[in-house]
Amino acid sequence: MTRYRDSQVSGAKYRLGPELEITYLLYHFYESDTLLLCALSITSRKILLIRSKMLLASYGNNQKFHWFSPWNKLRLVINIESDTVPFGDCVLSTKDTCIRREVCAELWNPRSPHVDMVLDSVEIFTNSSASYHELRKADHRVNLVISATTKSGGIYMFANQKGCDGDCAMVAINEDIVAQGRKFSLDDLVWHPLTKTVITRVLCG
Repeated sequence: MTRYRDSQVSGAKYRLGPELEITYLLYHFYESDTLLLCALSITSRKILLIRSKMLLASYGNNQKFHWFSPWNKLRLVINIESDTVPFGDCVLSTKDTCIRREVCAELWNPRSPHVDMVLDSVEIFTNSSASYHELRKADHRVNLVISATTKSGGIYMFANQKGCDGDCAMVAINEDIVAQGRKFSLDDLVWHPLTKTVITRVLCG
């Protein structure tokens, strides 16, 4: 809860956290009722949309197919029961811009969702990740984040799970890394406020 309190105190308009931030994923447990890995966009205790992960990792320690199924209905939004909320492949529109979420491995995939979404006027991309440490993986990750804004510009915010093998959060604007967290920090929480003209304030980490 420290992350949420800090973001409120700092006056953040948008806060991005890592994948599995609330529920975590303990590989020795099997949750038979868990089908989709989702990221939620919430404001003032109201869920704005539920974005289900479409591309799952299946390499190294990432064996997401053991627990989850990918969302395969591209650009389809469904409503569930009486209280409705957009669920599926959707974007968040504001008065100034359009925000699209990616989840972890979707950045690494050749079919990254941001490739098509930038053609639909999405300007800000966020990625909630739980990417573990490997030699040279951080360098590759930085290049992927930069390349996401190289051709068409925009903002790419990347938040990673903290821990003994996690890595740092970063923000790229028009192919420049403008904020990056410390690597291998012993702190449980590292956050990075960022102010730009496109958005009033961003909190990443």
